[in-house]
Amino acid sequence: MSDNALRPDHLLVIDPRVTGWPSHLIAAGPNAAVLILDHNRDGLQQVNDVAANYAPLTGITLVGHGSPGLLLLGHSVLDATSLSPAGNALHRLGASLADAARIHILGLPGAGVSGRYLAHRLAHAIGRTVVTEHLHKRPALLPSARIAAPAPLAGGAPPRLSLVTGNA
Repeated sequence: MSDNALRPDHLLVIDPRVTGWPSHLIAAGPNAAVLILDHNRDGLQQVNDVAANYAPLTGITLVGHGSPGLLLLGHSVLDATSLSPAGNALHRLGASLADAARIHILGLPGAGVSGRYLAHRLAHAIGRTVVTEHLHKRPALLPSARIAAPAPLAGGAPPRLSLVTGNA
């Protein structure tokens, strides 16, 4: 089996200030790398560093702290007004994504008209589709996630979940 068969194709990014953030790990799926952000560092840079290691990714899910239209990733603040100064970093993030990749914003930052506007501006800056989902009760399953335990890989090895912290 090649190394590419074991490489994550999706990145789940979690800001640990999100209430109940460990419940999102359940939804990660077998083909996801998980980045737990260091809230004392630039979150966008942390995401870029990890995404570049796994490129080309088919998607990124952002579980960020904030309010409708305002996404906090580490000490990075993304809102409609901060996207222009972050343009180079966002362009680099887009370069780590496959052409048909999607970015999902979960939670309050993606809620309401402000959240949809943030997604629209973010999609324009990154050059990929951005989807928002405001969660009320439980995290949505990521595209590669399964409800039942996933089948073992060839040779009986269990599927891998790559966990990366922003402390690296």
